[in-house]
Amino acid sequence: MPNLSRAELYELVWSKPVTHIAKELGVSDVAIKKHCVKHAVPTPPVGYWARVAHGQNPGKPPLPTRNHSTNELVQLPQRTPVSASAESIAAKREAELRLERLKLQLVVPETLPDSPLNLTRAVRAALRRTKADSAGFLNLVTANSRTCASVAAHSIG
Repeated sequence: MPNLSRAELYELVWSKPVTHIAKELGVSDVAIKKHCVKHAVPTPPVGYWARVAHGQNPGKPPLPTRNHSTNELVQLPQRTPVSASAESIAAKREAELRLERLKLQLVVPETLPDSPLNLTRAVRAALRRTKADSAGFLNLVTANSRTCASVAAHSIG
């Protein structure tokens, strides 16, 4: 990973969310944030990227000057290599989680009851027979495997 100047780090953290930068560089977002604090590089406040996503232009503070050289280099930590076995274990666990999520989904049939009351009763009965996922939601899935609704498990009476 190349060293960055303070100005480059500043432009980087204001160009996209720190979590995305961290994923690209293979380091934690906390490590990037710590380097920003250490080198007096301001970072976007909470909610900044949500406002940008909704078309607002919240602005950004200028990069403060420092007594040190303006070309001061920021050395981000090196990515630690992950062994192939750890990668295969992680991939296997992810596949297991995907399979588990599929088992927890309720498939909605193509033909539905004719009255809203019968539809409500049928959906409620099916949801009661379905287990919640790890986040506590029951997922309604159409025949073509598209999630059409997620319902909090505690809201089913």
